[in-house]
Amino acid sequence: MEKEFFWTFNAKTQKTRFWYIAAGLLIAFFVIFWIIQKIYAMSFVFFILPFVYFITERKLPAYFEVKVTKEWVWVWSKFYDIRTVKSFVIINYDNKPFSLRLRLNKKRFPILDIPLSDKVNTKMLTNFLKETLEEEEDQNMNFFEKMAVFLKI
Repeated sequence: MEKEFFWTFNAKTQKTRFWYIAAGLLIAFFVIFWIIQKIYAMSFVFFILPFVYFITERKLPAYFEVKVTKEWVWVWSKFYDIRTVKSFVIINYDNKPFSLRLRLNKKRFPILDIPLSDKVNTKMLTNFLKETLEEEEDQNMNFFEKMAVFLKI
């Protein structure tokens, strides 16, 4: 029997009231700024942005399932053939495993980040993936990734 890894992760992040107030103020600032600059298209884009965000956030299911085998990876309700993956790395945040990053053989969207659950044994997952894929060296988040986690976006 072939080994596989399976876990679920919460697709929705819990945002505080402060987050929504800060985001609203930032959007309002940019809308007013672009109107003062007489760049009405940008003010319209920034005015529509929160509505698009809320609609897409509402459509997300509560949880996503992930399944990793030697032939494929299933996440976001989509299959990725393992032959389309160049390499992988377990990304750490505050010295804890945070996500599995797969580098795909694609020109558009070549990186697939899959959040990890606390229940995933990352050492076993790493050893399992090393049998078919190359492991990357850098395992830490860059500044922009840390900001996205901090801002819960």
